[in-house]
Amino acid sequence: MQFSVCEVCKKPLSSGELCPSCLLMKQEIQRYADQHLEAGPVELSEEFDISPKLLKSWVKRGMLNCLVECRQRGHLIRSGTLCTKCKSDIAVGFKFGEPETKYVGKMHGRNRRG
Repeated sequence: MQFSVCEVCKKPLSSGELCPSCLLMKQEIQRYADQHLEAGPVELSEEFDISPKLLKSWVKRGMLNCLVECRQRGHLIRSGTLCTKCKSDIAVGFKFGEPETKYVGKMHGRNRRG
């Protein structure tokens, strides 16, 4: 049997990513974010004394919905890393073989082809 540790408190786990008490805290964080729609990872971090980096990771993986910026355009989104427009641009580019917009990752922004 392989063991892992809770992402928040580092207690040993037999399954999952969060221990039961940290899972309850994550649910409380989500309730707070749902009630305060303008709250982002930094505000949630301060409110719940949890790493903003971990909260951003949860948003990226779809475990938490709160305001973050799209990696390419900077639009505010509630989950993931790309806004709907960026996802659509990438999908259209793949469908037709030559993307107008090439996703090059977080540090390099947006490169135009053509």
